[in-house]
Amino acid sequence: MNIRVLMAGLLLALLAGGARADIDAVPDARVDALLARASALRLAEDPQWLALLHVNRGGTSRDRGRSYVDDPGFFLARDGNADFAAELAATIRTLFAADAPAGDGAPACRFVARHRWLAARLGQPLPDALAACPAYAAWRGTVNAGRITLVFPGSYLNSPSSMFGHTLLRIDPPEGETATVWLSRAVSFGADTTGADGSLPYIWKGLAGGYAGYFQVEPYFGKIQHYGRMENRDLWEYPLDLDATETAFLVDHLWEVQQTRFDYYFFDENCSYRLLELLEVARPSLQLTDRWRFAEVPVNTIRSVREPGVAQQPLLRPSAERELRARIERLDPAQRDYALALMDDAAVAEDPQFRALPPERRADVLSTAHAGMVYRARKQQGRDPVRAQRSLVLLRELNALGINPGSEVPPVAAPESGHRTHRLALGGGTLADAGALDAGSEYAVLGIRGSYHDLLDPLDGYLPGAELEMFDIELHLRAGEAKLDHLDVANVFSLAPRDRFFPAWSWRVRGGFERALLPDLSMHTARHFEGGGGVAWQLGDGLLARAFVEGRLEHHGSHEHLLDAAAGPALGLTGQYARAAWSIDARALQFVDGFTRGEARAAAQWHLGRDWGVRAQLRWQGAGQGSNDREVMDAQLVLHRYF
Repeated sequence: MNIRVLMAGLLLALLAGGARADIDAVPDARVDALLARASALRLAEDPQWLALLHVNRGGTSRDRGRSYVDDPGFFLARDGNADFAAELAATIRTLFAADAPAGDGAPACRFVARHRWLAARLGQPLPDALAACPAYAAWRGTVNAGRITLVFPGSYLNSPSSMFGHTLLRIDPPEGETATVWLSRAVSFGADTTGADGSLPYIWKGLAGGYAGYFQVEPYFGKIQHYGRMENRDLWEYPLDLDATETAFLVDHLWEVQQTRFDYYFFDENCSYRLLELLEVARPSLQLTDRWRFAEVPVNTIRSVREPGVAQQPLLRPSAERELRARIERLDPAQRDYALALMDDAAVAEDPQFRALPPERRADVLSTAHAGMVYRARKQQGRDPVRAQRSLVLLRELNALGINPGSEVPPVAAPESGHRTHRLALGGGTLADAGALDAGSEYAVLGIRGSYHDLLDPLDGYLPGAELEMFDIELHLRAGEAKLDHLDVANVFSLAPRDRFFPAWSWRVRGGFERALLPDLSMHTARHFEGGGGVAWQLGDGLLARAFVEGRLEHHGSHEHLLDAAAGPALGLTGQYARAAWSIDARALQFVDGFTRGEARAAAQWHLGRDWGVRAQLRWQGAGQGSNDREVMDAQLVLHRYF
C-alpha cells in the first residue's frame, strides 16, 4: 500500500473521530425529527443498513452480531461496529446537521451510499455528490458503471494458490456506449502481503487473520493478461441481473470501502465472501451470507449467486493454454511436427513438403506455431529480437494465406456444474490380517471431507489431474471403538501431462495423521508430511500415468528419533471418465534406519449423479526390518454424498 493510501486512511480516521466527538454537541430540531422517523421505521434493523455496515447474522464463526469491518475509521459512533442503532444515529447527525461539512474529506463525500440510502428512506433532498465531492466525481468517472459481471478465474495445474479458483466482479460500461471489456473495471478483494514472508509465516498469517484485506478497482484487461495469459486460467464470466439502481448503489458503496481494512482469512473471510457482501448491499433480499461457512470456496460463491437466478449463463474466456491445446488437437502427427519445428525455425515455412499442404492445413499449422511461441514466452522478461522476428515471419506467412483458423475450444462444463465441495462417506470394510491387529475383522467407515476434490470424484467442472483436499478425516468403527484411519490436513496433487508442447512437471504434497505399519510391525497413528515430484503422461482419453520420487517425514512412538525420514519411487495410473474413475498406485519407502514399507492401492468410483458416488477400494501395506515382516490387506465399499 502506498503512502497516499495511508495518508488518506489517517485523514478519514481523524475526520470520523472528530465526528464521533461532536455529534451530540449541538441540538438540532430537524435532525431530532429525522432520528424519530428513523426509529419509527426501525431503520437500524433494515437489512440494507446492516449490509452497508457489513453485518452478517450467519457468515463465519467470527464477529457474529458485529461488523466484519476492522477499520475504526469506517464508523461514526464509538461503538458503531456493534451498536448499529448508535451508528445510524451518528450517521444521521453527521450527514444531515445544518452545519455539516462539505467538500472532499467530509463524511457526506466519504459515505455516499449511506447518504443516498438515508435520504431516500427519510424523504430528504440529496445533494449532487458529483458536484459536491470532486474526488468522488473523478473516481466515478473512471468507473463507468452500466452492468455488473461476476468473474471466476478457474484453477490451474502446478499453481497451488490457484487450485481453488478465484472470484472478482467486473464493472462494464452501459449498453450503447463503447461496450468492450477492455474498458471495464475489475473489483477484487485480497490480502495486503509484502512478499517478504516465507511460506510458513504466509500460511500461518493467512489462517489466523494476520493480513489486512482491501478492495481494489483495476482495469479488467490487466486481469485478462494476468489470469488468461500469464497463469493460463480460464475466465468464466457470469452477467448479473442487477438493475441500474442496484448497480449504482453497489458502486457507491465500493467507494466507501476502497481503503477500508478487513482482516483477511484464507478459509472464510476471503475474496469470495467479501464479494457476496457487496452483492447483498445491492440487493439484500439475496441473503447470500446468511448460511454459516466453515470455508468459502470460490466455486460455492458462483453457486450461491446462480441458485437465486441473479447470475445468468456464463461466457467462457479460455486461457492461452486451452486455446493452444485446441489448435494442437486439430493437427495430425506430421502437422504437429511442423508446428514444433516452426516454433524454433521460421525457415521451415519454405520447406517444399510444408508448402504442399492444403492452404487450410498450413494456416492451422502456422497459427499453432505462433500460439506456441507466445505461450512459451509468456513469463519471459523483456523483448527477444530473435523471437520477435520469427513471430513476424509466421504472421506474414499466415496473412499471405488470407485464412483465419480461429481458436474455438470444445465445450467445457461450467465450474458450478460439478459436485459439491464437502463430502460425507458411509460404508464398511474388512481387514485380511485383523487377528494380530484388533479384535474382529469387519468395521464400519465414517468419513467427512471439508473440501474439495480428489482424482476419483466426478470430473465435470473440475480440472483433470488435479486433487486438492483439506481436512479429510476417516474413522473406522469396530467392536464399539472408533479408530482414526487418517486425517489429511492438506493433500495437493497436480498431474500435468508432459509432452513436446508442454514440458510440465507434476508434484504432490500431503500432511496429517494416518494409521501405518511401524518398525515394531504394529499398526498405529503416525504424524507425517510427505511430498514428491516427477512426470505424468497422457496415454489416452482420460488416462494419466505418473512416475514420481517421493519423500516422507513421520513421527510416532515406535521410532527412537523425533522424526524419521524415508524416500522411494511411486508409480500410478488413473482413468477419469464421465460415469466412473479408477486408479492404481504403488510406492516403496526406505527409511534411514533400515525399515522398509511398501504400499499399493486399487480403487474405482461409480458416479451416481452429480452428488452421489460408490467407491470400492483395496489397499495393501507391507513392512519389514531384517527378518521380520508383516502384510495387511484392507478392502472397503463406501457411499459418498457430496454436499
